[in-house]
Amino acid sequence: MKVIVTGASGFIGSWFCRRFNGELDIIALSRKRIRPIYDFRGRVTRADIRRINSLLKLEKRLNLSEEDIILHLAAMSDIKECNERPLDAIETNVLGTANLLELARRNNMKFVFASSCKVYGSQNKATERSPLKGGTIYANSKIIAEKLIESFADNYSLNAVILRFSNVYGAFDRSETRLMPNIIRALKYNRVLQLSNKGKDKRDFIYVKDVISAIEKIVSKIESIKRGDVFNIASSRKEKIIEPVKIAEDLTGRKIKIEFFDVPAKKEPKISIAKAKRILKWKPKYTLRKGIAETLFLEGLLPSKR
Repeated sequence: MKVIVTGASGFIGSWFCRRFNGELDIIALSRKRIRPIYDFRGRVTRADIRRINSLLKLEKRLNLSEEDIILHLAAMSDIKECNERPLDAIETNVLGTANLLELARRNNMKFVFASSCKVYGSQNKATERSPLKGGTIYANSKIIAEKLIESFADNYSLNAVILRFSNVYGAFDRSETRLMPNIIRALKYNRVLQLSNKGKDKRDFIYVKDVISAIEKIVSKIESIKRGDVFNIASSRKEKIIEPVKIAEDLTGRKIKIEFFDVPAKKEPKISIAKAKRILKWKPKYTLRKGIAETLFLEGLLPSKR
């Protein structure tokens, strides 16, 4: 079994490749050169998911078959950037997914898709059956991609699974907009951290190792999972966004400079993970404090995981 990983140079993709380095036959797919941040023993191949011809060239070269899995983690995920460049977001998140689905269909491959709990938009609670309200270009692009996956599963019996992640955090995240990497920059370089609405906005934070363990469950169980099925992968706990800052300050004994700004509050739902617990036998193992402690340790900001 080969696992074709898109977005292998990204945050979650690099964590997956690192975790199963040498254990799985991983083929890291990237349109850019992947920085050698770890001793990756799998194969790296250049391909652009936005170009179907680029992907179809892989068929013979990689000898793809029904035993193989596409783990689709690549996305244009910065919400502000997606709103500023909607056509680029649609090309990557929608057309890119459609092209990969066609590659999977042609070779009867299995397909695992990284979606987002942002698809739920603003509501109180969310199970996998809740309405998809979206709102942003990013969220709506994920909804469209999900609908394409459902259609391929229904029409071509494609063995596909959708995972809706909440706000994933952990070490080695180079995002300019997510909270945890900006906390790390504030600690490392004495930068001012900007937080919305006095840090009172609430989010569901899930540690990256818990996400990787969920993907591992899917890969091992995909033959027995209903085609086109959907699972929420979250902590199912909502925390004020000031809380990770306080934890980081407490663990390091350092004060972070904060600049607050006001924006219209966006209410995220409480995410149910009952289905993942029941079917996948998965649940998160990391508390927010434990996950942040390990993150700071891996980033060189703590002498131990505590």
